[in-house]
Amino acid sequence: MKKNKGFTLIELMITVAIIAIIAMFALPSYQNAQRKARIADAVAQMTELQSQIEKARLVGRVPYNKIELHATKSGSEGEGDGRKVYVRHNGEIRYNNQLIYKVVYTPNNNRYTLNAVVEGTWIPTDNQCAQLTLDAQGNLAQKNYCQK
Repeated sequence: MKKNKGFTLIELMITVAIIAIIAMFALPSYQNAQRKARIADAVAQMTELQSQIEKARLVGRVPYNKIELHATKSGSEGEGDGRKVYVRHNGEIRYNNQLIYKVVYTPNNNRYTLNAVVEGTWIPTDNQCAQLTLDAQGNLAQKNYCQK
């Protein structure tokens, strides 16, 4: 008599069930890691933009309200009431070529804030990390919550 080699249906079903249970726990962890990576990258890009703004202020010797973010211009140009200094930035933060935040630069004479508002559905809009705020001193308003 010839013996059949292979797996029974029950053995295959148990294997599939075990894989499904593992995936049930792994997928949320993976999504949370992706969310944290996007937020960390956005904070890093905002910090880099802050460095560019500070460099433009020091090199151009102008107050913050004379600095503008511009998609194509960089450097300075003369104006009637003083110089304007342009920092090349298109107001977008991307992660893996996907738009994740829109950045707004709000200057004052001696300080400014960078506000990044979430784009897309990768994070709920009622989440504290849906809007990131970085001030001129480098303080991130949502640091305790968003950088865990």
